[in-house]
Amino acid sequence: MANFGIILTGGPYQTQRWETACRIADAALERVDKVSFFLFLDGVYNALGTQVFPMLERLPMDSFKSLLAKGAVIYACETCCYNRGLSEGADFYKGVQIVGVPTVAAMASQCDRLLTL
Repeated sequence: MANFGIILTGGPYQTQRWETACRIADAALERVDKVSFFLFLDGVYNALGTQVFPMLERLPMDSFKSLLAKGAVIYACETCCYNRGLSEGADFYKGVQIVGVPTVAAMASQCDRLLTL
């Protein structure tokens, strides 16, 4: 069993990085690997529980909620959230953990593979 870490810096609707990250994570979880996300910079917007975009069939939060249900761990950078006016419980769906930057160092040290997107 491998341990994958994914640092996602891009927000939703800017690029397809979030979709790529979710597909990689989903494939890893299907293989019974461990997956941890660290949402950094605009990447914290991927964890918003208030997303509404009627033109999209599947929103980023739908994909991330599915990954959480399959056992992925999702961290969001505390400083990035604070500087964007976002708070745990009010803006993010259940399961997203707001943490300090040192958590990414701990996460990276435990990963067999670390991806940045």
